[in-house]
Amino acid sequence: MINHYVYEITNNINNKKYIGKRSCKCSIENDKYMGSGTILAKAKKKYGVENFTKKIIKILNTEKEAFEFERYLIKGRGAVKSKMYYNLTEGGLGNTSEGAKELMANLSQEKRDIRHKKLSIANSGENNSMYGKTGKNNPASKTIVMMSVEKGIEKTFECVQQASDYLQRDKRSSLISRVCGDKKGSAYGYLWLFEDDYILLKNTGGLVAFYNQKRKFSIRNTYPKKSVICMNTKKVFDSVTEASQYYNIGKGGGIGAVCNGKRKTLGKDLETGEPLVWMYYKDYMGLTNEDINKKMEFAFEKIICITTGEIFNFMKDAVKKYNAKNIYLCCIGKRNYSGKHPISGEPLKWKYYNNKIETIK
Repeated sequence: MINHYVYEITNNINNKKYIGKRSCKCSIENDKYMGSGTILAKAKKKYGVENFTKKIIKILNTEKEAFEFERYLIKGRGAVKSKMYYNLTEGGLGNTSEGAKELMANLSQEKRDIRHKKLSIANSGENNSMYGKTGKNNPASKTIVMMSVEKGIEKTFECVQQASDYLQRDKRSSLISRVCGDKKGSAYGYLWLFEDDYILLKNTGGLVAFYNQKRKFSIRNTYPKKSVICMNTKKVFDSVTEASQYYNIGKGGGIGAVCNGKRKTLGKDLETGEPLVWMYYKDYMGLTNEDINKKMEFAFEKIICITTGEIFNFMKDAVKKYNAKNIYLCCIGKRNYSGKHPISGEPLKWKYYNNKIETIK
């Protein structure tokens, strides 16, 4: 024999209630069922089921009568709209999937909004099962391996977020996840694998073949199409606008002109004052070290230390050797000296090499 009844669950801490219908084969007095509403279930987990009590409101002869009476009570008490009830719907159709679909289809937009708001409150903050579980604390996170095209395995991260922090761009995590999941392509100049896949390939002897296959994928397409690289500092930016903002050089159109070969440099290094050379990242990744050196030599004039007679192809080499950060200002005539000789302490004087030759002539 199946018993049917309508019950009311009460939270003894905040006095919130839940109205529901129950059908069971056991005697009603011995039925330990304490309701299964979505928000009610979260509340029981938060406060502890021992802080809830159940009251039998009415025993019915059939399941249909129980459904109808449940609906009558919920609607009559305005339980769906009330903040003092855990009910999301007016009931009357039971907990079957078909019944739930039909119920949702018949809800007005107002009742849908109320239901959504209640669920949102119930799932927010500490009530959310994933509250505070970010990065490696997220049960869904996986350890990943980053590999360099030239050097093989380079670094292991406990989660994708940790890898994003390492690359200093939070928005990079989604692409890294996709590359790990698809097991193809590359992201931001590196190859990526979930650690489980990496170990499997390594143990089965397939890592070398996988690595060689991955090398065939063009790294040029791993950054956005208009990504640019500052060849002086090797910093990569997702757009010319981002690069121009970082170096405070106004609008990004000028950087595009450098990338397209219409001018040699644009902007100055924040520390050394050295003119900056730019390339689209997709073009840069196709260059050899020799090509890169030729590009830099074409963009820069040689400099000479008048004090010591040393000639430098790149200003950054002179800056590094003598810790002189204002060599550029000397070369354009805005300063007389920059840095001191490490032995004699004599101030160092600088010029562009071509200017020095013209002066001699």
